[in-house]
Amino acid sequence: MSIIESISAVETEANENINKARNTAREIVMAAEEDAAKKAEEIIAQAKENAAAAVAKARKKAEESAVTMLAQNSAKDAGAAAKAKTNLDAAADYIVERIEAR
Repeated sequence: MSIIESISAVETEANENINKARNTAREIVMAAEEDAAKKAEEIIAQAKENAAAAVAKARKKAEESAVTMLAQNSAKDAGAAAKAKTNLDAAADYIVERIEAR
């Protein structure tokens, strides 16, 4: 084999190795992109679950607060209604007394 043939064979082998390296690099990049996309989907799904849990927790707390506030307001309203009834009864008694006194 002549030196030119040897150089040509080495160049051919080098080109084949370069092509193999490019293909391997392309496969590695594609696998990394697929892995990154899969991980991103998993992270998004986890974020959605966390957000749903946070919303459910906030909703539950809001409902509990609403029930507590409603109970407090009902107690205040009942007290105000009782006082208003007492005042109305006193006013009615006063009117009846005034009418009977005439």
